[in-house]
Amino acid sequence: MRHAFVFSQKTFTEAFKDEDITSLQYGAVDLVSFNPGVGHKAVAAALSTAPSILTTALKPLLTSGKITNEPRPGDRRQSAYHLSEAAKTWFRPLKRRLRKADTSLTAGLSAAEADRLKKALLALTGRIA
Repeated sequence: MRHAFVFSQKTFTEAFKDEDITSLQYGAVDLVSFNPGVGHKAVAAALSTAPSILTTALKPLLTSGKITNEPRPGDRRQSAYHLSEAAKTWFRPLKRRLRKADTSLTAGLSAAEADRLKKALLALTGRIA
């Protein structure tokens, strides 16, 4: 299992070598793109990471303005993440690149094996396959 994780990270890193983004950052951007206004704790929980780790991962994205951190309506103590318009444009081609990386990752598998792997990973992470 650990070797598969390292192999997956290596594939991601190779696919995004010219982008300044980690797999955790990618996951956060993807999550915020589908859930504008999502809060910090919800993003951390969805990505199965500690809020403090997420804080560190998001700093460059917040500094660059790709993700904005706005007060949540109704409770200004809570943050609400949004993608900037520039980030939406930047992120679109990255999604295609991730699909290619995933295809590369499963290149040694048959279509049926790749499908079973995807379903097993969804089950492993607590998502319905």
